[in-house]
Amino acid sequence: MKKRSKNKKKKTISAKKSLKVFGYLFFSVAVIIGLTKGLQYWYSNSDIFYVSGIEVNGATILTIDEIEALIDISPEQRINDIEVEPLKLKILENPFIETVSIGRKYPSTIKIDLEEREPVAFIAFDKVYHIDEKGVILPKSVKTSGYPDYPVITGINPGQVKIGEAADNSEILKILDFLKTLKSDLPGMVNKISELHYNTDGGISVFLSNSGICIDCGSDDFRTKFARMVFFLEFLEDDNSGEKLSYINLNYKDMIVVKE
Repeated sequence: MKKRSKNKKKKTISAKKSLKVFGYLFFSVAVIIGLTKGLQYWYSNSDIFYVSGIEVNGATILTIDEIEALIDISPEQRINDIEVEPLKLKILENPFIETVSIGRKYPSTIKIDLEEREPVAFIAFDKVYHIDEKGVILPKSVKTSGYPDYPVITGINPGQVKIGEAADNSEILKILDFLKTLKSDLPGMVNKISELHYNTDGGISVFLSNSGICIDCGSDDFRTKFARMVFFLEFLEDDNSGEKLSYINLNYKDMIVVKE
């Protein structure tokens, strides 16, 4: 009889523990549901989550106003209701934007991080455009129209030019590669050049800003020719004879041909 009494007592204690654990769980779930509903009610009725500002990082050519004009965000929209992907596609419609990411900065700010295409030269077709290092044709902009450091690329057969797209043109790619090499080897020289001309024979000529001298660099072995060009221009500067020249040809291996 005593053994049965003990077993009944153990069962009673075990059942009480189970009920107690179940009670705790039920209470915890109820609290979580209550908090969730409370937060949902607060979010739905609080003004703090309405979009009140846009933060833009990485804009140097485009203005904040120009970027904001690309997207349509109503101040009556809540931050979590903003669909990010359509905004990204809208911003990427601007040819100066190369990449963009958009996030939410709680409680009420949309954050836009972007990378712009940077022009490296003007290029003259039916009118003057900008072009970046990848050959993407860009419109002239308020912040770039007056930049004096951009040489003008001339002599290129335009083909079909589309704003915001890379020009599928071997002549353009060749002259951009020439400019990239020049920047790498002689960065100070780029600012002294007013024009890069693509010649009918496939060679490239540069025109100096101050003197107007035309320097024929041919179509290959540019690094060697750049070194000779710098040496010869320094010699002319020391000799004060550069003002008499109009043309320098670097295409001969053992000589530099000049014309007055």
